[in-house]
Amino acid sequence: QVVDKDRNPQWSPATIEEVDPAQVDAFFAPLGDLELGLTAPQPQH
Repeated sequence: QVVDKDRNPQWSPATIEEVDPAQVDAFFAPLGDLELGLTAPQPQH
């Protein structure tokens, strides 16, 4: 989303119908080796 000085957003794509399903699939695709992982901190005694 881009909002100009007039505060009217200019969406790209402008409508949901214009969204390419391949782009949506790519957004949610697994990242393989680039996937970030989270590890819980280990309590220190």
